[in-house]
Amino acid sequence: MQAQTTLSTTCIGCFALQVECATSNCFFDCAFGAAEDCADCIATNCLDGFNSCAGIVDADGDGFTTLNDCDDNNGDINPGALEIWYDGVDQNCDGLNDFDQDGDGEMAFEFGGLDCDDTNPNITGGAVFYFLDADNDGFGDLSSFINACSAPEGYVLNNQDCDDNNSSVYPNAPGTGQGIDNNCNNVIDMNEGFVCLGDLNSSGNVDVVDVLLLLTDIGCNGQCVADLNTDTTVNTGDLLVLLSVFGSPCN
Repeated sequence: MQAQTTLSTTCIGCFALQVECATSNCFFDCAFGAAEDCADCIATNCLDGFNSCAGIVDADGDGFTTLNDCDDNNGDINPGALEIWYDGVDQNCDGLNDFDQDGDGEMAFEFGGLDCDDTNPNITGGAVFYFLDADNDGFGDLSSFINACSAPEGYVLNNQDCDDNNSSVYPNAPGTGQGIDNNCNNVIDMNEGFVCLGDLNSSGNVDVVDVLLLLTDIGCNGQCVADLNTDTTVNTGDLLVLLSVFGSPCN
């Protein structure tokens, strides 16, 4: 059952004036003529006066009155206007979400929603997390990610890289003989250990270049290239190990 609307005193007065107008101008058309004749007569003689009394106007001149124009101060906004999506304005006065073009209940991803295809109501959602792959080894960094509909350049779906600054370090990577955990299993495997202790640049000799490389790594903690004594940090202990083999060729 439809709810009844209470008419204001002003509205009742406007209807009374319209009845008076119809009686004065259209009595014979309405009493003895066809219904169409009666309606035409009232529209011609009384409608403008009723609209003026009731405040029904077309202030912006777009052909739509305040009865159905959602912005009667803007001629570009009315029920007959072409909707422009994603500008935050309801041009055609349909009351729909301006950021949900396909009407599936999800706003477009580009405007804060989750819908990766806002032109197809059968496709909802679609955004996933992508992880930064700074070293381009195909494995991403768990701590650096974004939510997107497709992978941006430099991002991948997996997050299994334990050192995203070293392209030779990732799950199942082959050992490089540099004393680092290449395959991310938290263990320095046999093929990952130094081919020659102290030969940090794999030149085949332990020389002054290796000393300089170790000095630049002083203070490193964790997976450190110059951690010769495998105590997870680079300090004077590692320097002493290197000096003990300084000048030695690698056979």
